[in-house]
Amino acid sequence: MKTNYRKLKTMLISIMMIFFVVSIAYIYSASFTINIYKKIEDVNSLAFFLESKYPLIILAAYLIFLFSIFKFFKVSTIKKRVVIFFLLTTCLIMGFVFKIFYSDFTSKFMAKQLLFYIIGSILFLIFSNIDYRTYKKYNIFVFLISIFLLVLVLIIGTSVKGAKRWIFILGFTIQPAELAKLMFVVCFSGILSKFHENNKKDFEIIVPAMLISFTYIGLILLERDLGSALHLMTVTLIMLFVSNVKIRYTSLLMGILSLMGGLFLKISPYRWKRVKEYIEGIWTTGYGGGYQTTQSLIGIGNGGFTGLGFGSGAQKYYYLPERHTDFIFAIICEENGFIGAFFLILSYVILMIVGTKIIKKSDDEYAKYIAFGITSLVIVQVLINLFVVTGLIPTTGLTLPFISYGGSSICTLMIAMGILVNVMTPKNNKDYIS
Repeated sequence: MKTNYRKLKTMLISIMMIFFVVSIAYIYSASFTINIYKKIEDVNSLAFFLESKYPLIILAAYLIFLFSIFKFFKVSTIKKRVVIFFLLTTCLIMGFVFKIFYSDFTSKFMAKQLLFYIIGSILFLIFSNIDYRTYKKYNIFVFLISIFLLVLVLIIGTSVKGAKRWIFILGFTIQPAELAKLMFVVCFSGILSKFHENNKKDFEIIVPAMLISFTYIGLILLERDLGSALHLMTVTLIMLFVSNVKIRYTSLLMGILSLMGGLFLKISPYRWKRVKEYIEGIWTTGYGGGYQTTQSLIGIGNGGFTGLGFGSGAQKYYYLPERHTDFIFAIICEENGFIGAFFLILSYVILMIVGTKIIKKSDDEYAKYIAFGITSLVIVQVLINLFVVTGLIPTTGLTLPFISYGGSSICTLMIAMGILVNVMTPKNNKDYIS
């Protein structure tokens, strides 16, 4: 039974548009208290100069985006008129955003997120037109590039709160681990599919799997990024589990990775303190976590069933740290209540269903693994973030996919969605119809 490619693609793009609207709206709502007062010493800095030019950068990126639409897609005359009408409407909306930006500097996070989404959309168009089998062909290069990025951040990266995850370039912050996680999934999928296609034994599969996972996770742990390490470890074990490798080998890998994580956790005072706060919270209040988690739960509780209304939340007034990144879900709950949280989580469920359909209907082993890996990468991160926000696990530093502020995360996720679209393209997969 063939699957309608257009239907799945429409569902995927619709979900991405919902995430875009929610992200832009709630990053503005959650972050407008951050830069009410701009430090005088920052006015003459290069970062400030670049920030003041964000609207122009966004416009330039948008024009590239338009060019990409007509360059990579065969657009009929009627569709061109529809696209042009849509673009003119969007330009008016962007003009309104620019007006807000220049009159209110506190909207810079929203403007930057808009820029990230436009760049991400360009990347989505590009990668949706690259045959996914190309990555398998050049698997070794994917591996080497991702390792180079992880080593580079250890050499020239900047430490913040004990973690060396970021590279600062011309006022922008890049987190190589985000892209490396996607490249790991691409590389790991190639290894698993190759060994299964050649009918290798479980032991022959688990050895290279352990080597590649230890390399990635070890480098991320050296960055003191335990959240990303936990994320990648979970995705690795899930992918091994569905590959039908015997459970004892998967358990062995899980044990070794857990030991590595526990060791790095113990030698990191900042993160060890978070774990102790979590355990103490369980004993004293019934939920884990320290100040951040407490304020997050207060915000979720304030929202009730229908929420306080957009922009009416109180926790963003310097009560809840990282309100536009790690804990943005608490702001959404406070202002939209249970209803808003339910529909946002439902969007992720639909995304998971689309990913599952792609996996079930793909005729290529590599396509199955890469679709499963990308879907797992998103859903596992969603679960970890929601568990942190609700006090079920200690704070990890992982953002909410597609919603939280962050260029590295948004661009990487849009690349991943582009790869998914290419996997189910009819010309690449015979089980899809146009």
